[in-house]
Amino acid sequence: MTEAKTWRDLFSCRLCWKIAATVFLLILAVESVILVPSARRFEAGLLAQHVNAGIITIEPTLAAAQYGQQAPALAKGVRNAVGRYGITGIFLIGPKGETLTAAGEIDGLERQLARATPMATDPTRSADGLRLDIAWPSEHGITVAARIDTSDVADKVTGFFFRIGGLVAIIVLVVTAGTMLVLHGLLLRPVLRLRASARSAAADPDRAELHVVKSERRDESGDLIKSHNTLLEQVAAQIG
Repeated sequence: MTEAKTWRDLFSCRLCWKIAATVFLLILAVESVILVPSARRFEAGLLAQHVNAGIITIEPTLAAAQYGQQAPALAKGVRNAVGRYGITGIFLIGPKGETLTAAGEIDGLERQLARATPMATDPTRSADGLRLDIAWPSEHGITVAARIDTSDVADKVTGFFFRIGGLVAIIVLVVTAGTMLVLHGLLLRPVLRLRASARSAAADPDRAELHVVKSERRDESGDLIKSHNTLLEQVAAQIG
């Protein structure tokens, strides 16, 4: 059997294609189930990085300008913090609930103050995913609300999907191709030999035993070949 014929037989094997397609879809389904939670964890990690960056950026400003002592310095520090690490707005209130200072995009930001938790673990993300509002009580007696630009998260998550999805696609294709080759060696080749033998014996029934298939296989294909050879010998004996 020439190499060209081998590949032609491989690609024309309907049974091989059905099995390979089933393997392909199963692996793709499993990888998809794994990929979606991984992407969500990746996105959550990016959002956590934004939150931490916002807290780390704002807290030193509060430490450098204690409430009630350096109010102008506090306002200046807040203004300077806006625009750094994606911070687009800051809103501060004092221990009595009074507004201390605010800067940047603060529309609706004061509502986040009611959700303040010690570690800013309950952020509110906008419906379009472009911003994140966080709030936390500072150790300096000030409650902070901040709005952070998260427009880069969607692009990074998309990039993550393409990177991991591309790797998954390569793995699936390699496994599918390997499955096709294994099926060719273990299934298609014996079937083709049996088909050729059966056609030759049918055309020459008087000498059917001359068309037996030589095989040393010890699997189900080998058992089938042995039964086929026995049948040819019985046909030849009955005709002879």
